[in-house]
Amino acid sequence: MALLALVTSEGLAWLPLLAVGPALAAARSGPYGVIRIGVLAVAVGALLGTQGDESVRTQAIILATPAAVALASCGASAMRRRREQVLAAVRSVAEAAQNALLTPVPARVGQFQVAVRYSAAAAEARVGAISMPCCPPRTGSG
Repeated sequence: MALLALVTSEGLAWLPLLAVGPALAAARSGPYGVIRIGVLAVAVGALLGTQGDESVRTQAIILATPAAVALASCGASAMRRRREQVLAAVRSVAEAAQNALLTPVPARVGQFQVAVRYSAAAAEARVGAISMPCCPPRTGSG
């Protein structure tokens, strides 16, 4: 994008697009990573702003966009990290409860073979329901 702005000599017209970097970084990076990308975006924007004839006030107003998005994205990244930590803790408690309540199933109960099937409560969950049907063993070549 910086190259595009320099080639087209319309540096300030492209500056608001620098806010995309910090916004996307919030999805994968922590707050400090988002701030680093935001500082980089503002620095690139300041460099591009020197190429135009606009006043310093206009440049500052335009640079406020990537700076504001970087700060908001930093907050979003911190909240996402916190939710991930809470989810990991809840999942750990649920797994511990499931392991405490469900004992290993014997292969046979009397004359019956026991089969176990695990079904997760959700696609990402590691806790769910276990079905344990008992069936008489197969005899012969059937």
